[in-house]
Amino acid sequence: MKANQSTYEKEIKDQLATPLETLWQDAPIEPNWGIKYNLGRRQEGFRWIGVEQEENPKWNPNWIVFADKDDDPIVVVTNRENTPVLASYETSELFPIADSFSDFLDSLSATLLIVHENFEGEIMDG
Repeated sequence: MKANQSTYEKEIKDQLATPLETLWQDAPIEPNWGIKYNLGRRQEGFRWIGVEQEENPKWNPNWIVFADKDDDPIVVVTNRENTPVLASYETSELFPIADSFSDFLDSLSATLLIVHENFEGEIMDG
């Protein structure tokens, strides 16, 4: 490993101990498109509130909204072992939905496969 390599030029194993804030700051993507833009926009209304997009004092800075379902947040907890996943419905308190991000992805994959194989990709109320 070269000492002058940027965070993302290093091998993955050498990035594992890098703090989230450093990973975020060093992401080699323009902030007006791509992952930085989309991930930043997902925080609006949760971490950042109001027209001025001020920091929400009730929002834990270690929570990152990475997805939503009908505008309800799905959140990873970045400072806990295994990166658990939380969710909220209709402005309720966040509640745990997976013990780890890996478990969440496994469950999501299984759900998408069931929807594809059994419902031809369509699930509707009815």
